[in-house]
Amino acid sequence: MKNRSDKEFKRIKGIGLPVRVNSRHSRLHLSPETQDSGLRTQDSPGYKLMARLRHTRSMTADALDLPFTYVDTPERLAEALPVWFAAGLLGVDIECSLTGNHHCVLALLQIATHDQVWLVDPLALSDLMKPTLEALKEIPWIVHDFSGDGIVFKRVYDVVPDSVLDTMLLSKALGYPQPGLKTMAKIKLGLSIPKDEQDSNWMMRPLRETQLVYGARDA
Repeated sequence: MKNRSDKEFKRIKGIGLPVRVNSRHSRLHLSPETQDSGLRTQDSPGYKLMARLRHTRSMTADALDLPFTYVDTPERLAEALPVWFAAGLLGVDIECSLTGNHHCVLALLQIATHDQVWLVDPLALSDLMKPTLEALKEIPWIVHDFSGDGIVFKRVYDVVPDSVLDTMLLSKALGYPQPGLKTMAKIKLGLSIPKDEQDSNWMMRPLRETQLVYGARDA
């Protein structure tokens, strides 16, 4: 990698991770010292998932569970950030207090790459959430039904990602009459996703293991 001037890099306020923004391609690049850690962008982000899905007609949610990490300290957040930037594409979901999109509190932020999930605790990292999201907004997100989540990101943190692929809108555009996540996972993947924890108390700490598993699957 060619040497670059330190002026090409900016540090995320409150976190201290150096990244370079390529505005032409809307992508965040790792600084040389971060790349030296051995993190690299995968050539085919969906390859491992597609390999697991090939020849599969029906399965339980456990068959596709990814390993997840609970992020509730600045140190764990700093470890996760370069992996997210290297991925170049993130699955994003949130869980909130049950008080409606216009009044709720963000209780859990779920971020997924093709092979791992991170469950970020906004209650434990309240001072770092806004700068983190401001950095991550330049990476394309995949979400399912961003109409509600987008309201929360904008209202609570005044952040809206630069690029969003909403799989619910895509499902509607393709003519599926019931484009909900549970239905589409069943139709396209043969995957049954339990929704027992959907309306549980996400403000509770510690979260139950069943909530953590649910949150990871939703991402």
